[in-house]
Amino acid sequence: MTLGILCCGAATCSVALSLPDSRTYEMVSPVDKSGGVGGVAPLGSLSLQFALPLQSSPGGDAITYDGEDFYEPQLGSLNQYVSTRGPAGWSTQNVTAPGPPGKSQLVNLYTGFSPDLAEGVVRTSLALPGSEGAPPGYLDLYLHQSGGANYRPLITALPPHLTAEEFGVRFDGGNSGTSIAPAFSHIIFSANDALTPDATYRSGESNLYDWANGQLRAVNVLPGAAESEPNASFGVDYGEEVNGVEFPSLDNAISADGSLIFWTDKNNGNLYVREDGTRTVQVDASVGGGGQFQTASTDGLKVFFTKGDLYEFDTSDGSTTDLAPGGEVQGVVGASDSGSYVYFVARAKLASNENANKEKAEKGNDNLYLRHGGITSFIAALAPQDDEINAKGFGPAEEGDWRQTWAGRTARVSPSGRYLGFDSIAHLTEYNGLGNDEVYLYDANSDQLHCVSCNPGVTPPAGSTFLPVPATVGGIYQPRYLNDDGQVFFDTPNALVPPDTNGKMDVYEYESGKAYLISTGTSEDESTFADASESGEDVFFTTRQQLVPQDQDQIIDLYDARVNGGFQATEAVAQCSGEACLRAPGEPPVSPSLITSTTGVSGNLVSAAKTLAKSKPKKPKTRRRSKRKSAKRRTHSKAKRTIRGRR
Repeated sequence: MTLGILCCGAATCSVALSLPDSRTYEMVSPVDKSGGVGGVAPLGSLSLQFALPLQSSPGGDAITYDGEDFYEPQLGSLNQYVSTRGPAGWSTQNVTAPGPPGKSQLVNLYTGFSPDLAEGVVRTSLALPGSEGAPPGYLDLYLHQSGGANYRPLITALPPHLTAEEFGVRFDGGNSGTSIAPAFSHIIFSANDALTPDATYRSGESNLYDWANGQLRAVNVLPGAAESEPNASFGVDYGEEVNGVEFPSLDNAISADGSLIFWTDKNNGNLYVREDGTRTVQVDASVGGGGQFQTASTDGLKVFFTKGDLYEFDTSDGSTTDLAPGGEVQGVVGASDSGSYVYFVARAKLASNENANKEKAEKGNDNLYLRHGGITSFIAALAPQDDEINAKGFGPAEEGDWRQTWAGRTARVSPSGRYLGFDSIAHLTEYNGLGNDEVYLYDANSDQLHCVSCNPGVTPPAGSTFLPVPATVGGIYQPRYLNDDGQVFFDTPNALVPPDTNGKMDVYEYESGKAYLISTGTSEDESTFADASESGEDVFFTTRQQLVPQDQDQIIDLYDARVNGGFQATEAVAQCSGEACLRAPGEPPVSPSLITSTTGVSGNLVSAAKTLAKSKPKKPKTRRRSKRKSAKRRTHSKAKRTIRGRR
């Protein structure tokens, strides 16, 4: 861990914050708002009850997000943006699909992006440029290349049984691509009509489709059948819905190369895998059917499902292994990319070995386990509230450690499987959160459990700490708040380090046993985590605070705390030590990046101290955001949290 403290002068230091890993702030959203008054919609915000994608590319050189009309062309609320990092700074495109003036953002919604953000899917019933062949007036899905002018319709045949008003379609995801196949070479979606010759129509019931290279194929074809069996769901539909919109579990429901697709027939409750669009195999046949899909390895060779116990099905040889006999398994928390590590919760006593705190699993508890290398290990006893369903919320994806909807889980497994990060109200270490949620990190190599958000010097905490949960419709993306280096990024209203003095929600990084501020801890408003690159070198967050000289407004912006970031130095700075690093009374705090970073905008740059010392302009009015209706355990005194809206 490398820390840098920069000063504005040789004698007196005006910097109170030390960013970890030699990070520097870079302003991602555009400096010039084109006269707009809106800002970036933070992760967890309610955007007029529409959930729009917020995700970073794996390398951190691009990010997509939504916000109000702050960049041309100005189309009103709910614009979708893609910002890309270049040698001179960040550039931004408003990629919102065209439509009626002032209304396009309400009817032309992005529902997902490929991992590299090169392609996105728009859901609309309006004709788009280059979309010849789309059924006129019908709701359709369009594949759009970022920066391109044309939109390619995925449905080109007229739905034979339904009118435009009756027809419905939902985007369910796509494959992640490989070094050979392009991203989104396969796209899966569901629709309520028969769109292919091998699809069967039944009123009010959905069929599943796989779009690949311009060809559409039905997925929900039972073994030995020639046509589809309507009333199906990718992964599994747990029966949770809002306004008729279902929320299935889609965690690796399609393999990385698109050749394996897991789905459930809701008529018989059985779980299947469609192989190469030509053959269907029943996954849960060995247990008599009725298995509930949980997750799969990224290559699709291992799929995990529950039916009282937790089972692993091998798609290469058709074998099934019971990983938790008599387990009363409640759900899966997550699995590694390879499927060699799987974390789950069960109420049976499956392992008598002690955890790091000398505690043992007890029957009836929500016991957290790891299955790896043929061994089941007890980690901790969680609380039932850790997976509470809030019936008063906006949808089924209320947070929980073993939530059925993947993007709604307050838990994430690192790609290698070594680390598990999760949220819990339970008292799992020596620190007592007094009923507030804390974030924990489990290291499978050392069998150690750490509370990454606990501050023994502060009792009680000001409020609950949260792992970022977007709760987007469909649950096709989970923010990267944990990586293979054991770095955890989280939001908390609690001051875990002395520079955090604002009593607001701030963004932190936990690494090697210590917590570090990512946001400044001095903003008058909340700062929230957005996403991170796979390596963790880029940490994106939203804040209203002005962190670079070019940021001259009070609009919420998106920033990147980037390792060795910045584009050009604005002035020479001196290092400070000892008392010289203490901020003078009444002197405004200054971030190191205010001195070292720009956003690629040319012009004269003023010093950081002068920038923050200016009178703050009045905050512009922004749209009202509904507060998050949370379960009782989520109430806290100072920090109010919202969720990304759902239809």
